Amino acid sequence: MGSFGAWSQQNPVDSIKTTYRDSIKVIARPYSDKILLRWMPLSPKLWRNSIARGYTITRQTLSGTNVVATTSFIVKFNSDSTKWHLTDSTYYQMVYDNHDEVIEIGSDTTTSVNLQYNLVAVGADMSYAAARLGGLAFVDTTVTNGVTYRYRIEPTPLNPARKSAKTATSPIVIGMDAIEVTAGSISYPTLTAPQLSRKKGVVELKWDFDSQKIYYGSYVIYRSTNGGAFERLNSQLWTKMDNSTQFVYYLDSIPNTTTTYTYRLAGKTYFDEYIPSVTSTITVTKELTQIPAIKNVRVTSQGVEVKWRFPADTVISNLTSVVSGYLIHVSSKSDSAFQLIRSVTNPSDTVALIDSVAISNKVAFRLSQYYRIGAIGVGNDTTWSLPYILIPASLDVPPAKPTNFHSARYNPSSTSNLHLVRLDWNENTDADLLGYRVYRTIGNETEKIDVFNGIRRRIFTIDTLGEDTDYPLIKYYVSAVDSNYHESELAVITYQKPDTHPPISPVITKYQVKGTDVELFWNKSSSHDVQRTEIWRKLNEVSGTWSIIKTLNATDTTRMMTDTSLMVGKTYVYTVAAFDSSGNKSCYDVPKFQSSQNVGDCYQLVIVEIVTDQKPVFTTLTATIDSVSTTPAITLHWSYGASDIEHFELYRSETPKVINGTNTTTNFTLWRTLNAVENTTQEDEPKYSYTFKYGIRAVFKDGRTSNMKQMIIVMPDKL
Repeated sequence: MGSFGAWSQQNPVDSIKTTYRDSIKVIARPYSDKILLRWMPLSPKLWRNSIARGYTITRQTLSGTNVVATTSFIVKFNSDSTKWHLTDSTYYQMVYDNHDEVIEIGSDTTTSVNLQYNLVAVGADMSYAAARLGGLAFVDTTVTNGVTYRYRIEPTPLNPARKSAKTATSPIVIGMDAIEVTAGSISYPTLTAPQLSRKKGVVELKWDFDSQKIYYGSYVIYRSTNGGAFERLNSQLWTKMDNSTQFVYYLDSIPNTTTTYTYRLAGKTYFDEYIPSVTSTITVTKELTQIPAIKNVRVTSQGVEVKWRFPADTVISNLTSVVSGYLIHVSSKSDSAFQLIRSVTNPSDTVALIDSVAISNKVAFRLSQYYRIGAIGVGNDTTWSLPYILIPASLDVPPAKPTNFHSARYNPSSTSNLHLVRLDWNENTDADLLGYRVYRTIGNETEKIDVFNGIRRRIFTIDTLGEDTDYPLIKYYVSAVDSNYHESELAVITYQKPDTHPPISPVITKYQVKGTDVELFWNKSSSHDVQRTEIWRKLNEVSGTWSIIKTLNATDTTRMMTDTSLMVGKTYVYTVAAFDSSGNKSCYDVPKFQSSQNVGDCYQLVIVEIVTDQKPVFTTLTATIDSVSTTPAITLHWSYGASDIEHFELYRSETPKVINGTNTTTNFTLWRTLNAVENTTQEDEPKYSYTFKYGIRAVFKDGRTSNMKQMIIVMPDKL
């Protein structure tokens, strides 16, 4: 900010302060009949607290070193919106919202207050009128020409009656700057002219902002064209917001014509005065926009002949008013530094014969050469053609295929999650070798991926594969490339990345205890390369050992098994594991399990208890048959006195009346599941002449079931 930087360089008369940020910096502009004051607190909190209180200005009239009179003024923020509207209403709204809040000095400053504070600093520097309305400026019109005055600015205390009680340790009073000013007319020093330089399409103005920011916080830029009247270029005041440099820049866009421009600055002071600078002048010539093109380069008995056309599409009639000559360059590579081999001074020339010796002094003549031509504009700017390659006939042959191409795991013992493959081959002996390209394909892919991302000179590379990703067979390719970008045949090898990624674990979905039998249900692993699935069991004891109770191959679709003849009173632990074709297990080693910890590393552990108590026998199941109503029905009734019932399961099958010796009995399967409090259910419209078999059992919360109670109902023939 201009004001902070300028004022911080001044040496205040009153040097008593505790911290620099608790000070108020002051500048003044003397006239013979008035003195203009401007100030700014050096911390956001001090400024914010001073908005509601205002500032007290103590003026001492000096005679030599003696104080002959003391006068005080009170300056406050002006809340008259009409006056602000005439000056800068937008500035008022951005800066002074909620301005009556007081912030304790020493507390953390909020982001919003910091933003308001910075806006105040810039706005006050830009406009003295806005600074006066914002309570940051004062015009003392009660001065006498030639008399010296000392001004001291400080925030008005919250309780004026206690002002005399303030001490040197109070952070809100101590450390305020004072300034001595003698009334009279004083001129500003000469404002230096901006430095001018020609850029593409613009004139750049540059001037030293920091060396003059003590006087000026912003600038207006003016330009005169070919000696005409000056016109203002910037509608908004120009200032420096970047404190990393002492200079400020302005770019003036200009038409592409030969013109003389004169520039001057007008520095705006912190008191709304505009001081003109010395002028500076620059003459710019019309820039060259046309680009030449090389038509042909060929080897002759006398040397190399280069033909071109300017501009690229045609030859303009007034060539000498645009071009002053040409430069012909040569290089051994398209991206290397080009070297001058011929200057052409006649703009009308379109061909040049260059001696072979001159070219051989710059590049190897037997290898490929790259030529370019530059057109020199009358303003000494240059436009360049695209490079043109000349390939000797002896080099129009691709290089030899690389040999001894091989691969190996680069970091087999690394704990990193990356799998690195090193590829090596023998160095190619072609004299004009540029480098090598390395490609890769995975599985059935046909598009080759460039591992190098370009051409490189070294004879090895390291390819990175994700350790956690399964890869099928990988093919690597390497080719040699010469300076003419001829590519050799591809050398090919295959690489199989070891599969170290375990398959996804299968999951036991549920189990049921039926006496001393346990029914297990599971979902198989979703990994595509699973070779077998194993079901394991052990007693729930520290010394218990795991045993495999069932093994399923990759094509087995079984999802359920019954583990029989278990011991009453014992608790068993079950888990399931998958193995892929590379021998990887869905979980490492064997499950780690202790009877006191129902945790099994990455394994799913299912704990099943074969309890000693037996569930009550299900004995009561009755039925009521309604075969005479319009809609027949069978109503089942049951009673069962056990507790901890989760639900009832009802099973059903139906058998039609035997006709011609054919029986089509349906399977006896689960028909309905009813909650534990229900004791009846009804089958509507059962078929006449059918035999129905019903069964019911209780399923308990621990997974066990009662016995199955069954009954048979025969529906009569329809009347």
